[in-house]
Amino acid sequence: MTAPRTGFDIRRVLHLVLVFAFLATLLFSRTWRLGDKPLHHDESLFGYYAWFFAKHNFYEYDPILHGPLLIILSGYLFRLIGDNDATLRLVSVLCGLGLFALLPLLRRWLGRRGLWMALLLLLVSPTLCYYTRYDREEALFLLVTLTNLAAIAWTLESDKAWPLVLWPVSLALLIAIKENVVFIMASQAGFALLWIALDDARIAGAARKDACLVEEPVAQPQPGDRAVFALKLINLSLLPWCGVAFLYAAYLRPHVPLGWWASPLWLTGVACTALLLRIILRALRENPERIGLLFRLHQRAYCDRYWCVSGLALALAVLCVSFSICLTQPQPILTLLKRAVTYWWGEHASERLGNRFHCYAPLIALYELPALGIIAAVLIRDWLRHFRQRRIELGLWLIVGALVWLSSFYRVPHSAADGFDALSAPQPRTLYFIATQYLREHWGYLHLRSLGELFWAASAAWWGMIWTVRSIRRQALVRAWLIFWLFTSYLFYGYAGEKVPWLALHILLPLWLLAAAVWNEWCMGARPARRRWVAALLAALLAWNAWQTWRLCFMQPTNPAELVVYNHTCYAAKKAAAQILQWIESGEIASPASVAVSGEASWPLIWYLRHHPEIRFEQEAYRPSPLDEVVVADPGTEARAPVLRQDFSPAPFDLRVAWIPPVLDAGELLGLRALAGEPRDLAGRVRYRWLHSRSILTLVGKYILLRCPYSQLPSLAADAMAEVPSSGPWTATIRLADSLTSKPVPQAVITITTAAMVRIVARQVADLEGRAVFHLDAGIYSAMISNAGRHQWPWPLTLTVTGHTSETVVGKPQRDEPLGPVRSILWKRVRRSPDPLLSPREPTLDAGK
Repeated sequence: MTAPRTGFDIRRVLHLVLVFAFLATLLFSRTWRLGDKPLHHDESLFGYYAWFFAKHNFYEYDPILHGPLLIILSGYLFRLIGDNDATLRLVSVLCGLGLFALLPLLRRWLGRRGLWMALLLLLVSPTLCYYTRYDREEALFLLVTLTNLAAIAWTLESDKAWPLVLWPVSLALLIAIKENVVFIMASQAGFALLWIALDDARIAGAARKDACLVEEPVAQPQPGDRAVFALKLINLSLLPWCGVAFLYAAYLRPHVPLGWWASPLWLTGVACTALLLRIILRALRENPERIGLLFRLHQRAYCDRYWCVSGLALALAVLCVSFSICLTQPQPILTLLKRAVTYWWGEHASERLGNRFHCYAPLIALYELPALGIIAAVLIRDWLRHFRQRRIELGLWLIVGALVWLSSFYRVPHSAADGFDALSAPQPRTLYFIATQYLREHWGYLHLRSLGELFWAASAAWWGMIWTVRSIRRQALVRAWLIFWLFTSYLFYGYAGEKVPWLALHILLPLWLLAAAVWNEWCMGARPARRRWVAALLAALLAWNAWQTWRLCFMQPTNPAELVVYNHTCYAAKKAAAQILQWIESGEIASPASVAVSGEASWPLIWYLRHHPEIRFEQEAYRPSPLDEVVVADPGTEARAPVLRQDFSPAPFDLRVAWIPPVLDAGELLGLRALAGEPRDLAGRVRYRWLHSRSILTLVGKYILLRCPYSQLPSLAADAMAEVPSSGPWTATIRLADSLTSKPVPQAVITITTAAMVRIVARQVADLEGRAVFHLDAGIYSAMISNAGRHQWPWPLTLTVTGHTSETVVGKPQRDEPLGPVRSILWKRVRRSPDPLLSPREPTLDAGK
């Protein structure tokens, strides 16, 4: 008998040190300087209504703010610890920390190494860290989603009763948080149907095998019996689908015009429902080995039916309490749910914040490279190991992809007519043109606008379904579910008409879990030497992600060049609010009632000035009052209210700044697309395109490493303006030449504007000299060049006015982002005129009398 070891265990101490360092890093990254960043427009909405609920115990459900649960939780938190910029984001912080506390519940399915990998991926994720320090529903939604996932997993794998209660309750909480719970429910239902369909083949095979082992002869069903049984199933299937047909004809037809596709889809639905009923009966009656998802669910629901009823009752109670705002605003729950679905269906259908179908792919590739690299490596490894079995499907995909890409090169320019709108972009032709027009005219509600978008959406569905089916057949059910959840989420959020960066979190959660699961599988079978160098490479990627997290969340949290940052409020807006509060506290302003805020600046200033209800907030145009001493208004308000120009001193500030990365053309990056002004000889053309590609790649490299925004805008403008003498009119000649070869650039649109930025005329430069001639009156003018030839080099601009000194100005991008800054002006009264100029009023009948 050996004595127990009592010596110093270096491994245990190292393990404790690593756990402590992990926890310290987690708390530091989620809580340090939490309230420093200015509030986003949406944050101020949620924060103000939560503060109003905490103070007045009143909030009326509005679907524009999604579910009421976040506002309820924030309101009660304000009552407990007070309201400020940090506590406003505390619900998201706590939910983000809760994600790490719930992940150990999935250790049974992720494995020990997979659990640690999941924790590391979530720790250094820039997207997750940014939006768990951000007051939105996403962190809360992810926490409840992970709870729902754990409840489902424990329901299927154990005989405990608590998952049967937690499953419907977590689903009810998701409904009370945000409407995109329909995407989660659709993914779960789709995967269950796929799992059941593949299980049916196993059940049928087991039933045949069992029948063969029985010595006594078994009576075989007659063909007539089979026909009668099939008719019974079809009759049962017709009942729900007649209701579907009624709902479509009465409500959905204007929103989803299927046309002649309606009848085939309806018949297909009836047939699929009948087949599903047949599968259900086989799984419950002809299942000698008692296998399959349906049998397991039936067993749990029957044995623990009282717990299932309790869970449904609690879920209904959660919905009623949440949507009635803790029973303070009781309304019919079905009416509120209908309002939510109707409102957000309209928002997504209108594509109010639309973007390309694959807009989340660059964000995921830029910020989640470790998880994406793990999954890509596993896919490539699987292809190489089973190349003979995979070569047909891979070859077909490559052929179709090549045809789609090559079809995009068949383009013809617009006609050479005057006008900016008619020359904004080239038009496609041949197959690309036909497919694009067909998509827009007949399948526009899918939000697919080009053949390339259709190809990438179909590719995600193709490879995701193949990988899912193979995983289910190998009984790797956890990996199969994560794969299915990942690619369906990508398709659902690519379809959604509202595309904003925080929705990427709903795609990233299955991505992180899948990467952790496949990492654990790979580590179980990999050699130690290979495991070490792969771990070193992965550690470098995690360190890169940690650096991105630090830069995004603490160095430049409002930088519009970050894809995660969406139209965020500038620090200048928070300083303007602090200046107003300082004037009020110091007595420099007579009373808060002399402050008026209107226009874009109303949000988020309504949060910063919430403790002064006397301040007048006007969402629309500013209405002057003789009592006003401080006014915050949009630019141009002084034209409607001359008193601002007369008695107030302006202090402009940037309210929000947005930047959307311009689309990079693969043909230009690879030097395959013709450029405007390129030489005709082959050597000169190759050099010209190479320099152009290198210029674009340099800009992209600086953006990836340093987040320097680049411009591929087809518009350039002059720094200086040319003045036409008062003895005009004069003739202005504008010549354009390329900065690389000094050759004329014939494909361009010139827009002449006055000093007040009033457009006079736009004309295409189409002659061989790259020249346009304009007749101008006396005044100060500028010229804007719009690119109609997809040429991205900065052009020198030569502006020559007859009878006046010629001036040559090198053109540069007019702005660094397509949207540009949203500005506001802080006006402070410096004088009081005896008869202040108020805004002119329309004559009324009383005034006429």
